[in-house]
Amino acid sequence: DILIFSGGVYIQHAKKIVPQSNWPGKIAVTLVALVLFLGTIQITVLRSFFRYAMWASVVMMVWSVVTYAQRLFIGRHIETVK
Repeated sequence: DILIFSGGVYIQHAKKIVPQSNWPGKIAVTLVALVLFLGTIQITVLRSFFRYAMWASVVMMVWSVVTYAQRLFIGRHIETVK
C-alpha cells in the first residue's frame, strides 16, 4: 500500500494529474479489512478462510501495483512521443 501511495504521489507531481483509483486496489483494501477483522476475532472455524483472504489480498495488491506502474510507464511513453 505504501508503494502504491508513493507511486500515486509521484505520478501526481511528475505528470500534474491525480491518478484514478483502480478496481484491484479497491478490492485489495476490502480484503485487507476482512483479513484484519478475521485476524482480530480469531475463530478457529474461519482459519482457512483467513488464509485464502490473506493471499487474495496480496494478489490484488500486486495487481494494483502493476496497474499503477502501467499507467506510469504508458504516461511516460505518451509524453516522450509528443
